Amino acid sequence: MRELALRLTRDKSDAAAKVDAVAKWLQATHSYTTDLKRDTSIPDPLEDFLFHQSAGHCEYFASAAAILLRLGGVPTRYVNGFLVANGTACARPLPCETIAPIPGSRPTWAATAGSVSMPHLLPAGLHI
Repeated sequence: MRELALRLTRDKSDAAAKVDAVAKWLQATHSYTTDLKRDTSIPDPLEDFLFHQSAGHCEYFASAAAILLRLGGVPTRYVNGFLVANGTACARPLPCETIAPIPGSRPTWAATAGSVSMPHLLPAGLHI
């Protein structure tokens, strides 16, 4: 996983570009499904998803994005089940949501929902 993370992020100048690169790679290589195929001979489900499967559900996308970004040097947190809207976070259950801090002069967060279809940068100073 580390090799993949470094390949995706090494030439990116900042954290936002790394988030974009990881999201685009996941979009290009994987699709969303709730009909999971799992190779149980591979002990790590995330390794199976990244390197052996071509589809997964939102938690696979969110976990993959978080791990790849952390390995690529972006401090990232995986948060499941929070709605982010109007600059605030509500503890309202949703199917999936990934929240990733983007380092900069002020705290900024990127929320990537569901199948990591597109990161949305939220207002600076958002605290969850």
